[in-house]
Amino acid sequence: MNRLIALIALWLICHVANAQVVSEQAPSTTSEYKATIITSNFTIPMARFDFLKDHPDSKGTFSAFNSLGAGVSLNWGSITSTTNNSSEIIDTKFRNTFGLHLGVLFSTTNAEEQRNVFSLTGGISVLNFQLGTGYEFGTITTGQSRHFVTIAYNIPIHALAKGSFWIWKKEERGADNPNKGFSNQ
Repeated sequence: MNRLIALIALWLICHVANAQVVSEQAPSTTSEYKATIITSNFTIPMARFDFLKDHPDSKGTFSAFNSLGAGVSLNWGSITSTTNNSSEIIDTKFRNTFGLHLGVLFSTTNAEEQRNVFSLTGGISVLNFQLGTGYEFGTITTGQSRHFVTIAYNIPIHALAKGSFWIWKKEERGADNPNKGFSNQ
């Protein structure tokens, strides 16, 4: 019950923040905001390094493009918002600069030895490239540690479906303040 209340409170806070973007922007303008958002994403691990235990010849094994994932992220970057002559937002784009991610990876293979991947992961990203670590709950090979590191590419849902993110915090950029950037009319 407490989790439900916390999620509802988070949604209300983010919804109010999104509504403020609409109410503050003048008609027929494009404005840029520094923003912190919460979004979901697909994760494509490009490289994964699984550590080995008790192997004097090797520290681990490498695999590439062996799973898919999904997760939630907290991202810092900028939002560009365009309004029509009725002050309705007609286009909103977010550009990620830095982020923190939590998610899962999963896959299954039916090679010589069946392997099921189900991992919890966490990491940091610059732009949409993520460096992360994880813990494997699925099948592991003999001598393999459950801990691993990964380099991945994140595809944010807001890149596929416009506006599918929650604005946690925003600050309008304006030419009158050199610390803020710009706003076009």
